[in-house]
Amino acid sequence: MLDPWQIRMVQDFTGMKFRHLGVIVVKPGVITCPASYKIPPEGISKHDWVLYLNNEQIKMVRKYYKIKDRISGINITAELIKKGDVAFRDNILKLKLEKWQARMAMDNIERKRSPKYMLVRSDVIKCPASYKIPVEGLSRKDWLMYLTSEQMDLFQEAFGLKEPISSLNITDTHIDNKEVVFM
Repeated sequence: MLDPWQIRMVQDFTGMKFRHLGVIVVKPGVITCPASYKIPPEGISKHDWVLYLNNEQIKMVRKYYKIKDRISGINITAELIKKGDVAFRDNILKLKLEKWQARMAMDNIERKRSPKYMLVRSDVIKCPASYKIPVEGLSRKDWLMYLTSEQMDLFQEAFGLKEPISSLNITDTHIDNKEVVFM
């Protein structure tokens, strides 16, 4: 997830606007120069820039990409964005619920009024084929929200997933942390 100052950088350099706190998706191989602050971005163009990272993001990137060297940021170029090697996305998707989905939500979260929408943070999605695995906590309060074909396509496009998802694992923790919100 991007910090507010990083979102301002992305907006300044790309012209993109986020409705919700954004996320960056970086394909393997993009991070070629770990100590980005030591050299200028690749091309001397206003569309080539460095997205500096906070300490938590640095740890995540080093661990995920198995980088032993120090890093401070990611060199972003117009070409990387054009090819899709680096992508910026909204972190939250607002989904209009079908009547049967609203009933599922009411039954599972013990709500008296029927919700019309569900807000879902991108980091809630962990397994595309959710119907193949049990719900995370195996608690009576942990359940699956099945999706329509159109909703599956929305999630795939909005969050840049390689394959569509069939459902979301909804847990008490997701609701308590406001990672999933019913409105």
